[in-house]
Amino acid sequence: MFAPSRILLIEDDARLAELIKAYLAKQGFIVAIEGRGDTGLERILAEQPDLVILDLMLPGMDGLTLCRKVRQEYAGPILIDKAEEPSGGYGYLFVKDAWEETASAV
Repeated sequence: MFAPSRILLIEDDARLAELIKAYLAKQGFIVAIEGRGDTGLERILAEQPDLVILDLMLPGMDGLTLCRKVRQEYAGPILIDKAEEPSGGYGYLFVKDAWEETASAV
């Protein structure tokens, strides 16, 4: 099974981002954090991470707009980090999920 090694976490809640980073780092992933959607778009294109974990509510550019724009130049997986269940879309990662389920989704 493919296990991404470089993850770009785009999340504006710094405390939550650090918790997710710490947990994933313990699982052997290299995690970088970006707190804004607009600069997150630039980093995805420049760094081409193995996986992007993307919050929907971001300053600078919302997550859905970022996802639509980046899809033209980034073919890697994107997990949406959302606190409640979505109505549809790509792969979703729910903040309320257990940490073990979160790591298995990655």
